[in-house]
Amino acid sequence: MRRLHSLASGHSSALTAATASVVLSMLLGAAVTTPIVAQTSQVAATAASSAGVTGAAERRVLTLADYGKWNRITSTSLSNDGRWMSFAYQPNDGDATLHIQSLDSEKRYTIPVGSAPVFADNSAWVAYFVNPPERKPGAGRTGGGGNSNAPAVTPPSPQPGGRAGGAAAQPARSAEVRNLATGETYKVGNASTFKFSRDGMWIAVRTNKAVADAKHNGADLILRDLAKGVTRNIGNVDFYEFDRAGKRFAYTVAAADRLGNGLYLVDLATGETRVISSAAADYDQLAWSDTGANLAVLRGLKGGKRTQKDNALLAWLDVGTSRMREIVFDSTAQVAAGSGMPSGMVVSEFALPRFSKDGTKLFVGIKEQDTEITRDGEPRANVDVWHYKDPEPQSVQMVRLSGERRSTYPTVLNLSTRKLLRLADSSMRSLQFTPNGRWGIGRLDVPYRGEVSWGGSKADYYRVNSATGERTLIAKALTRTMGISPDSRWFLYLKNGNVMAYNLETGANNRIDESAKRSFVDVDDDHPYERPTYGVAGWSKDSKSVLLNDRFDIWQLALDGSMAVNITGGAGEADQIRYRLARLDGARGRGAANDDDDGIDLTKPLLLSGYGEWTKKSGYFHVVPGKRPTPLIWDDKAIGQAIASDKGGRVIFTQQSFTEFPDWWATNNNFTSPKRVTNANPELSEFAWGSKV
Repeated sequence: MRRLHSLASGHSSALTAATASVVLSMLLGAAVTTPIVAQTSQVAATAASSAGVTGAAERRVLTLADYGKWNRITSTSLSNDGRWMSFAYQPNDGDATLHIQSLDSEKRYTIPVGSAPVFADNSAWVAYFVNPPERKPGAGRTGGGGNSNAPAVTPPSPQPGGRAGGAAAQPARSAEVRNLATGETYKVGNASTFKFSRDGMWIAVRTNKAVADAKHNGADLILRDLAKGVTRNIGNVDFYEFDRAGKRFAYTVAAADRLGNGLYLVDLATGETRVISSAAADYDQLAWSDTGANLAVLRGLKGGKRTQKDNALLAWLDVGTSRMREIVFDSTAQVAAGSGMPSGMVVSEFALPRFSKDGTKLFVGIKEQDTEITRDGEPRANVDVWHYKDPEPQSVQMVRLSGERRSTYPTVLNLSTRKLLRLADSSMRSLQFTPNGRWGIGRLDVPYRGEVSWGGSKADYYRVNSATGERTLIAKALTRTMGISPDSRWFLYLKNGNVMAYNLETGANNRIDESAKRSFVDVDDDHPYERPTYGVAGWSKDSKSVLLNDRFDIWQLALDGSMAVNITGGAGEADQIRYRLARLDGARGRGAANDDDDGIDLTKPLLLSGYGEWTKKSGYFHVVPGKRPTPLIWDDKAIGQAIASDKGGRVIFTQQSFTEFPDWWATNNNFTSPKRVTNANPELSEFAWGSKV
């Protein structure tokens, strides 16, 4: 605001508070996507004249009516082959209009009140929701989209596995799936969620429940063969999932009075449906393994006055083959069988079962079973009692109460021995597992809960062996951790300003930043506890090094502490350009373990984003590790986040300036000859706009 005041003082005295708001929006131009409305024509005209706008007299002034029409762009995504792009124009006042645009031609499909587009992985289809044309103001406006097989859902949100809430309060929306080549569409009314199979040949659309307050969760589901146009209607479906290969479709039934409840499997090639399990019980949390060969679900009931369901964990290995076999682990029956199930605990539906990568383990959550409190109808005092020995204030306890009611303890079931091993307890409630599932990183904050501090809560971190439950201390009193390597071998953290790499296999703790002879801590950060680093750029593909940012450059640090190389050759510091690694392959974890991240191949040129510290220019660069980066696009504009297709070498990005709206542009991996795709606010040139000089 000090800069704004000094700027305003050098202009005409007619520059009022309203005009100052306009100037402020211009100063923040890279972040502003909607205009500030001038209060009077005289003020706006004066501001335009003072800012040096040419032809301001011929341009009209922004009014409140114009503000409502101003669009922002949402629902942006690319098809896998890079030939199609989705985007929606969302006005400040009104419904969004979804567009599916060919990037190789002028073909465009326009869907009024469309939302949440998802391209099939084979790039032949796109599915989206169409909201009713008459809705209450503000209802159903969402972004979303992307190349994903997860359900593209607007409220009510689904639980894991595909379940949605009850019928929408607003008039029912529909789901459409469109053939991108022909434009032909198939429509399902009253839609709740949808999913494509991984190969893009099938789509499943689940509707809302016919009766919103029905006690069971089942609803109709449409399963459609997209190539043949053949549709099957399945009743009372709750959870549903395609396997990874797109060969099988599993779903649970939740019917009135639990008649027909069970787990069912459809062979998509033959259409054969078989009952995998059936019982007068609730089936929850359906999950396939990454390979698609194993399947798990929970089956249970809440008995008597118990607070939790007594669930059995059901798993099938080598599904659909002659070697298919079933594993049943019953929470109550296994306690006395020496299986490792703690007494008074149940396998909880609040945690989604997850198979380890090698298929030998199944990770679940267990929870304490308890008895519901009997209400006698007498009025009860609404009093919060806090004891001075409580580690947390009562207000904090109340905020966390709802989360605590659904929290579970991470536990692993060995599928060969049928033994259950609890890995967490009340002092260490949660674990972050490595991608291969062999290790967990546990956070124990009990010794520090009584400390009063602003943010930056401390904790001791432990390596937890998922096969034995053994805990090994990594470090005490940490406030900054920096993630797990994709190969599951390394855990990175910050201790007293030093970057440390812990080898999860050997237990070795290495300081890795010393060889760089510099600190990677952001000294400008003003937190009153340990300051963060500038961030993890990624991990090398050979699992021997990690890439860290300093203020301007990117460094490759050996995880054994033996070596440090400036990837950008010191050009960032020399030119005062902030270089950052641009991951266009979907692995944007910034240090987090990512099952789909194979690491960075440092033998090939890397794509970097760049930002001029003093020039404020931005763009993208190629760099051969250790050499000076070469600009691909470098302009006096805000060049936004780029998105790349999996195939076809297509890239889309935004660019904006003081006078240019952040529309999307399409180009190739070298950013040559970019072509503008969107034009969200073509009327921008009609207004008396300012300039940066």
